[in-house]
Amino acid sequence: MLKINIRKIKLLAVALIAGLCIQNCKDKPIISVHGRKDIQDHKSQKDSLFHILKAKDSMMFELAYNQLNFSILDELATDDIEFYHDQSGATYNKTDFINGMDGLTSLDYKARRELNAGTTEVFP
Repeated sequence: MLKINIRKIKLLAVALIAGLCIQNCKDKPIISVHGRKDIQDHKSQKDSLFHILKAKDSMMFELAYNQLNFSILDELATDDIEFYHDQSGATYNKTDFINGMDGLTSLDYKARRELNAGTTEVFP
């Protein structure tokens, strides 16, 4: 019988989100280094980043992971994505990443990821 390790699934989810966010935002500064950084600007940027991450998280996990709709991954991942999995190792391109996710359809069980409301935090 296959044992599901929730901790590993959570780690995979965090790594996946981080990789996608880094790839999609690498040329866009999160916080401006020019001029005055007052608290309100920081809060506004943090809130904006939070909403972006939450939307991308929803697309990645609800559509791709939970509903096995991997076509969305073509939009979310860049060609040079680097993804590190604790069991299968590193993936260094979009094609291999999508093929790896497609492997979820061959599992003997249906994995599902549900985000606990109010637990997402952003630390820019």
